[in-house]
Amino acid sequence: MDQAPIGPLTLEAFTVGNSFSFPTWLSTVMAVVAGTLMFTSEVQHGTLAAAITARPARWVTVAAKSAIAAVFGLAMGVAGMLAGLSDGVLGGLDAGDTSGMPATAAWGLMVTTVAAIFGLGVGMIVRHSSAAVSMTLVWVFVIENLFRSFAPPTVFRFLPFNPPNGLLSIETTSDTEGPRRCPHASARRTAVQQLHRRCSRHRNRAPLPPDLN
Repeated sequence: MDQAPIGPLTLEAFTVGNSFSFPTWLSTVMAVVAGTLMFTSEVQHGTLAAAITARPARWVTVAAKSAIAAVFGLAMGVAGMLAGLSDGVLGGLDAGDTSGMPATAAWGLMVTTVAAIFGLGVGMIVRHSSAAVSMTLVWVFVIENLFRSFAPPTVFRFLPFNPPNGLLSIETTSDTEGPRRCPHASARRTAVQQLHRRCSRHRNRAPLPPDLN
């Protein structure tokens, strides 16, 4: 019987209960980008002026767009977790400990919801689609990682995209307790190891050609 995939660094078996939230980071990034474009696209296409003219009170426009961004971010979070849950169930993973799934799902949905509003705020400041999206992605994938590598925990814990790591129990290489990795990378590594192990078994069981016996 094949064993459940095991994280090579955490030595913890991947189960439905601890892997269904893995797509949340992708949903968070997509929610940030969508929230950014929600405002910058209207500025570039000139439709924002008509909205401001029809409703001069700008706080109404900001509140309406924030509500739309929040709903979109929530929907992105739900879609990502459903995809992760379906992948685990269809992939044959064990259920594992499911007692923490409701809390993890709630925190994950909060992360994607706030991320969309954060992106909307960036779009309101920069107002150029390409520049706003590029700055956001560079911050998420480059600048914050540099801060985690060089800054002490008392500093980088205040970065905007650092709290989701703790809320979703995601471990990174910059964690102070040891050389840990994000479970997304661990999952990819484990899949490659499982494939290599199965190929090795098949090769060892394969009969030798008659001329080599």
